[in-house]
Amino acid sequence: MPTVAARQKEVAATPKNPSYVFHMAQEEQDNIRYQVLSDSGALMHFIKRNVACKMAYPANGKGGGKRNHSCFEWTKLGLSTLVPLMIGIFTVVSYIQQQHISEQQRHQDQEVANDIRLQERQIADALRAHSQEQAHALHYQDVYKTYLADVSNALFKENHEGKFLNNESKFSYIRSRTLSVLLELDSKRQTDLFLFLYETRLTTKNQLSLSGALFNQIHFNTSSVVPCIFNDLKLSSVYLSNSSFTGCKFYQATFTASRMTDIKFTGSSLTTNHKTECFRACDMAPYLPKPSCPSHIGIKTDFSDCVMERADFRQAFICLTSFHGATLDYATFLGASIESSRFVNASLNYARFIGATITKSDFAAASLTYADFSGASISHNAFKGVLLAYANFSNVTFDADVMFINANLTNMIIKDDLLQDLNNRGMLRNVILPNGTTFFTQGNLFVNGDAQKDCPSGSSSISDWSTISGDIAVGGNSDNCYFFSTSGTESSMQQAFEVDDFSMLVTSNQALLNISAYFDEQCSRKDVTVMLFFSTTMGLATGPNSIISWVMLESGPNEKTLNSISGTGDLSFTKIIPNKTKFLIVEVKFWNDSRNVLVIILMCVLLLKNVNDVTSHRYSDGHSYKESSSGIFDMIIGLLFVLGPYFCVLDWEIFRRHLNERRYYVDIKSSIFYQECR
Repeated sequence: MPTVAARQKEVAATPKNPSYVFHMAQEEQDNIRYQVLSDSGALMHFIKRNVACKMAYPANGKGGGKRNHSCFEWTKLGLSTLVPLMIGIFTVVSYIQQQHISEQQRHQDQEVANDIRLQERQIADALRAHSQEQAHALHYQDVYKTYLADVSNALFKENHEGKFLNNESKFSYIRSRTLSVLLELDSKRQTDLFLFLYETRLTTKNQLSLSGALFNQIHFNTSSVVPCIFNDLKLSSVYLSNSSFTGCKFYQATFTASRMTDIKFTGSSLTTNHKTECFRACDMAPYLPKPSCPSHIGIKTDFSDCVMERADFRQAFICLTSFHGATLDYATFLGASIESSRFVNASLNYARFIGATITKSDFAAASLTYADFSGASISHNAFKGVLLAYANFSNVTFDADVMFINANLTNMIIKDDLLQDLNNRGMLRNVILPNGTTFFTQGNLFVNGDAQKDCPSGSSSISDWSTISGDIAVGGNSDNCYFFSTSGTESSMQQAFEVDDFSMLVTSNQALLNISAYFDEQCSRKDVTVMLFFSTTMGLATGPNSIISWVMLESGPNEKTLNSISGTGDLSFTKIIPNKTKFLIVEVKFWNDSRNVLVIILMCVLLLKNVNDVTSHRYSDGHSYKESSSGIFDMIIGLLFVLGPYFCVLDWEIFRRHLNERRYYVDIKSSIFYQECR
């Protein structure tokens, strides 16, 4: 093969034929292309071009044979390098593909191995759990069988091996065995044990105390084969959380002070008519579609003081049932029928009574913040002293005799026309309305304070007063009635008033009481006293510890002390009712030689009216009122009876009589006294 130098000489000696020069340039370009080609397709294209070069050069051209020889050599070179190149490319590609396949295979093998190990572990865990479950079941069953044998022997064998001295020791033994065994049993055996105690009547006769017994997660469901009925069940202070009694019937059951969070009484019946059915259908007596609710026989099912948060009473029939003091926050009474039941002092915050029917039930002093009564039907119910802030009463149907007394209705959701209808029917008394304004309607707290009931003169019986000692009678005529003593010895009479209707204000120290009396001018000595006691009990005979405070109006010379005023004519004393007061007790006492003096108890009234109740100086009774004074409230009350006649065209006697008829209004917040103008 010619060297490069020889080739260059040959090229230089060749005539400069344009056609030849063109072919030489083409050849150089093909050589360059050959050097840069890397894949087989481009190489084949190069070979074809070189083979074609044989026909491109003239046959008789100079140097043509050598050129043909050169093309053949290049072709031979290309063909000789093509095979190893293809083999190399194939080897590299095969290696990469094999690596990829191997990697995928390893991942698949690893996943399969992991799945197998997981399955084996799950099977092993399941077998272990099943084995443990069987072991536990056998243990529970052995414990339960041993318990049944012990208790049965204690109950039914005559003085079981001389172990018990008396019934008290026998039931003490059964109690200790029951409490300890319950800690070792599962839910199913606890349910069986509960049923055993009931069927042996240990939970019905108050013979066996089970306080502290753990019956959590026991479950009963009624069926046509095994009806779930409990008569006279007595279970106080037990644990029944997360338990369920679905569709069961309870007749006179007692669960007082028990902890029953998340318990379910869905579709159950709580009533007293137990004569129509018997447990486990002793003669398969037919069920009543709806048990009767004889309200005259009193409470029969008792949940007093129970903790029943999130309890479920959906579609339940609740009759003659007490939830006194119970915690029922977030409880559900959807669609329930509640009759003649008591929720006194119960906590029912966020409770739901949606679509419930509530009849003749008492919610006194209950907390019903955010409670939902939407769509409920309520009749013959008393909401006295109830906190109903943010409660929902939308679309509620109020039938006859639904009273809201001493209730806080702040932000309660209720239609204005429904609230107005309650007001028109006199169903709102002493309440804080949803918009925050106060609405108080109470007048004179004491009945027959002016002796008007027992006129004409000469009547010896005194209505609504209790004579404590001596003889007291009523004198005068229909325009001027009074009390007087008919004996020369000490005489006294009393009357008590419960402040429940104002407890909301009393407990917050916002109840201001005014008591006034008129003493005849003959009472120049200390002949008569009128004392008002703030007491925790209804009577004065229970001892001095029941008296929280007192004020006194006394006949005689004009004097004033911290708790008393003396003089003749009209006397008045105003005082904030202490927050622990339950009863107001007024006592009128005639001392010795006071047969010829007389006294008229004009009024004892709370000054609770709010200025918001007075619109354009005209109240709903049609009378006009005028602002009589302003300033410091204590000063106004002190000067009330002195300055009153000068602010309206009204003589003192007319003003005095109208006070007893609630012809005045006081705005405590603004210290304004409103007096009727005639």
